[in-house]
Amino acid sequence: MTTLKLKKKSKGSYISKARNVHIAIDNPFVCVGMGSNAWQLTIYIRDNQKVNEYFPTKKKAVLFATNWTNENILK
Repeated sequence: MTTLKLKKKSKGSYISKARNVHIAIDNPFVCVGMGSNAWQLTIYIRDNQKVNEYFPTKKKAVLFATNWTNENILK
């Protein structure tokens, strides 16, 4: 099982980039004080969006991203 190495871009915003894969987890309310308080997960592969989901917690977003990456990219 592989883990994600997320780097904090700014308050409420985390990213991970490796080769052609870009993973971002953001909370718009934490980032700018407006919008949803849910955590948005986006995964891009070669600039094509593959995942765009919202989660109630950052932990659930990271867990989903890790599992999705393990199942769809590492096989």
